[in-house]
Amino acid sequence: MRPAAIWSALLACLFAVLTLAASSAGASSAPPRTQHVVVVGLSGLRWSDVSATGTRYHAALGPVTTLTVQTFTVPAGKGATYSTAPYSGCGHIGVVDFTTMDNYVTGTLMPALAGSGVGPTNFPIILLYNVVMGDPGDSLTSNCCILGYHGAGGFPAQTYSPMDYDTTGIFSGTGNTSVAAHEVGEWAADPLGNNPTPLWGKIGQVSGCQGNLEVGDPLSGTEAPRIIMPNGFTYHIQELAFFSWFYSARSTGVSGWFSDNGTFLTNAGPPCQ
Repeated sequence: MRPAAIWSALLACLFAVLTLAASSAGASSAPPRTQHVVVVGLSGLRWSDVSATGTRYHAALGPVTTLTVQTFTVPAGKGATYSTAPYSGCGHIGVVDFTTMDNYVTGTLMPALAGSGVGPTNFPIILLYNVVMGDPGDSLTSNCCILGYHGAGGFPAQTYSPMDYDTTGIFSGTGNTSVAAHEVGEWAADPLGNNPTPLWGKIGQVSGCQGNLEVGDPLSGTEAPRIIMPNGFTYHIQELAFFSWFYSARSTGVSGWFSDNGTFLTNAGPPCQ
């Protein structure tokens, strides 16, 4: 980025209620229609006074605008609610078919809110509360679970990201805002999903080979130090890989690390095969 470059975008926050139609196969004993509160939001990243030679930078999300409540009724057979008790979890979790969710976000939600400022100059965040996605389907034990993703489409490109705020505790190495840290970090580094890197993989959530600057994927399930607020609430934050891990034999990051909490002390190595 150029010195003193400035990129400003809107950070907004929407609130929605996701109504899940519980499937008959494998669903919990919850009522046929269970509501999960979903926070649907828009966010933007503002870069200000970035130095090409300095050792410090700051990336801030903001400002924040709250829009009207939205309601999404998931079609029958495309969403289910499950008890997490069999997995030593807390409460219930909803599973929505990935394509159904993505079609709703891109085809209904964002166009409906265009008059409220939703558009390519901001970043819609759909923050789900104990709701994940199956790809395909709504089973908790098969083709599950996508906890979040970031996408882009159209011209000019509209970026967006559904993500789970999890309090069930059934996903190892994940808690409340760790998925948000993963997805927002990746959106900042690779907003369109096509920033190329040498092939890397067989680490984190990537079982094969991948060739883009997805800074969260190599460390999925690895937390950075948790942030304890003055009121005692604890935020969970995922560790992210540095640029150098993907591209360089030497680190340009803090302490010579290749990730922001030092889990990676070497780069990704030879291209993945």
